[in-house]
Amino acid sequence: MDTQEEDKGKGTVIEAQALVLNKIYWYHGLMPRDEIEDLLKNDGDFIVRKTDVGSKDKLVVSVKCNKVRHVLIKVSNDVRFHITDQLSFDTVERMICFYVGSKAEIFPDGTKLLKPIKRPEWYLLHDNIKLKNKVGSGSFGDVYIAELTEKDRKFDVAVKMLKGKLGKKERAGFVKEASLTRRFNHPNIVRLLGIAAQIDPLMVVLELAPGGALKGHLQKNPTLHVDTLNRYLLDAAKGLKYLSEMGVIHRDIAARNCLLGEDMTVKISDFGLSVATAEVKESKLMKVPIKWLAPETLGKGIFSVKTDVYSFGVMMWEVYTYCKNDPYSNMPNSEARISIQSGKTLDVPAGIPTFAEEIMKDCWKKEPEGRPSFSQIVDRFTSEVESK
Repeated sequence: MDTQEEDKGKGTVIEAQALVLNKIYWYHGLMPRDEIEDLLKNDGDFIVRKTDVGSKDKLVVSVKCNKVRHVLIKVSNDVRFHITDQLSFDTVERMICFYVGSKAEIFPDGTKLLKPIKRPEWYLLHDNIKLKNKVGSGSFGDVYIAELTEKDRKFDVAVKMLKGKLGKKERAGFVKEASLTRRFNHPNIVRLLGIAAQIDPLMVVLELAPGGALKGHLQKNPTLHVDTLNRYLLDAAKGLKYLSEMGVIHRDIAARNCLLGEDMTVKISDFGLSVATAEVKESKLMKVPIKWLAPETLGKGIFSVKTDVYSFGVMMWEVYTYCKNDPYSNMPNSEARISIQSGKTLDVPAGIPTFAEEIMKDCWKKEPEGRPSFSQIVDRFTSEVESK
């Protein structure tokens, strides 16, 4: 057998083992090493996961001994699994059970597999997710309505399913978004229920927002009363106030990234660009929504809560125009960028309430310090909306 055929055969063996290991609590599937390292607190804590080395799938034991080390599980030509050269086993499960039971060292420095760490509750199994119908798609993949089985109950959820097989970098970014989102607990934020990362394709499972995207809803209902628009924006501002209090910059605030819940409550979604920091500076702006960004972002690559406030002002413009057109729709990105950096802003929508026009213009102030906080925006909307 040549090397290529041998590698292919071993890859098939690893796939078969991974399917068996799926049911075992210490197997963490395709979770990236950074995510795993946070779970291993004490010497001897360990998990088993799958990764790719080059273009080949490999099984790895991640174990803590002073620091976390990631040990490849080797496969011999006669399909035996081993960590050390002295002992081999017919399955990975038997190998792990041996080292846990015997407390034998896997390295001369005293590294042992002492305590298997259970998958967190938010790591879901693909077997418990039943896809129903596709409701959207994007560059990342597709969105489905699905049925999630959780203990003794079944209920509908939304599932973001990634296209194809991801590399380490893309997978880490995907899991990072999920890790950030799972911290959130607010009625105006789409709730993350879990991530299925045991096998490809990776899936993010979210609460179902049956009202769909705010952008599409406004386009289909261009006669909604302005009071309804005010309420939508108050909901969004409440969600963004919560994020700012959590120390998170969203970086992609737009009507397309707001969803409507069962009671038509607006919920902030899509945290693919979000970061948990007060301010971040990017040397290059890659895959960013140019026409929603603040002047200092376009000029210096700076993102902060105040740049989110600027973007919220653009979203206000979208909502009060019923998302008929994108902002600066008559300009290419390059021209819009120059216009925004010069301090020019969008035209005020017809029919916008006076109080909302004032908020919108405050959000668009060229100097970030002059823009309101989300707490102030919520207060100003609340005094108008809830007085009616």
